[in-house]
Amino acid sequence: MVGDVARVQRDGTRPKVVYLCLESLQPGQAAATHVHAIANNLGLPVALFAVHAKADEPRRSALRRLSDYARLSWQAFIALRRADIAYVRAHPAALAFSTGARLLGKPIVHEVNGRTADIGVSHGLLPIATRLLTWIQHRQYRTASMLVTVTPGLQSWLRETIGSKIDVRLIPNGADSEEFKPGAVGGPTIAGDYAFFFGGLVAWHGVDTMLSAISDPSWPPNVKLVVAGHGPGLASVRAAAEHDQRVIALGYLPKPDIAGLAARALVNLCPIERHGRREEGGVAPLKLFESMASGRPVIASDLPYQAEVVRDNACGLVFPSANPVALAGAVAQVAADRTEATTMGARGRRAVEMQYDWRYRAADTAALLIECCPPLPSAVHP
Repeated sequence: MVGDVARVQRDGTRPKVVYLCLESLQPGQAAATHVHAIANNLGLPVALFAVHAKADEPRRSALRRLSDYARLSWQAFIALRRADIAYVRAHPAALAFSTGARLLGKPIVHEVNGRTADIGVSHGLLPIATRLLTWIQHRQYRTASMLVTVTPGLQSWLRETIGSKIDVRLIPNGADSEEFKPGAVGGPTIAGDYAFFFGGLVAWHGVDTMLSAISDPSWPPNVKLVVAGHGPGLASVRAAAEHDQRVIALGYLPKPDIAGLAARALVNLCPIERHGRREEGGVAPLKLFESMASGRPVIASDLPYQAEVVRDNACGLVFPSANPVALAGAVAQVAADRTEATTMGARGRRAVEMQYDWRYRAADTAALLIECCPPLPSAVHP
């Protein structure tokens, strides 16, 4: 479905926001979770324009994507004429809308979740195509009212790349602490202890590392590896499950099921790996914060930002990226000390309740948008 999916009536005193996302939003994916968490908790009148796809829907053709980009950008532009500010999930194809916002004299804020060069790495683009997309994106950044990033590394990179004329703010990712929580009951029942991974089964999510780790002698023999998600790596997980009964491949599951499985896990895994140079700006996967909210310890690879979150909150263990022996040893360490595992899980839960809940992230975003807007007249009363 394409078009406006969330509206709140303006009360005359708060700025009205047009929120544009040109990524395809599939249930369970990080982009969809992030966009809806912000839109639904912003506390401002908001019109969201995005493409919503089914969980198993194949990737849109190039022609279909271009058509959706043009249609959404036009719809958002028309809505912006009656709104006060534009909020854009950074995308090269948003150039036309960004230009239109400037022509209308409307402030525009871009939310930056990664470097544009990462698009080329993820999609295998030629260097010349990556350079063109980077130029287009940086042009949008340099004419923005403000930029928002999700990691300190991306914040520093943007400041170095764009210069000091544009204010760059940090608003990290978060979790829904009402959905991901201790005692969540969704999902299938898995007998015994298990380490749980959920998310896209792509090259940089450590699928091969996890499958190698469970074959290592230091992995506790009575601990299963449960994997929920879909993507290119699903075939490898299913093949491993045929040869090792401790490996359980669940495929795609809705969020409530994921939340229940995460809450019952011995430990939740976040083995993000280096892929191209994606990690240089830091990584802030939603699964990290959702795992913390579940009240169970986290094992995360030693990449910028996510490792800092785990260490600073003492909510789990950090292991060298792409090292299956170290991952197996970390699982064994958690299994050997259940008291400390419970304590680490409680620390992670407390950290989400105090600072990483989506409600805080949305409130920070709303404050930023209000700051970017010119003062609005007070509501008129008889």
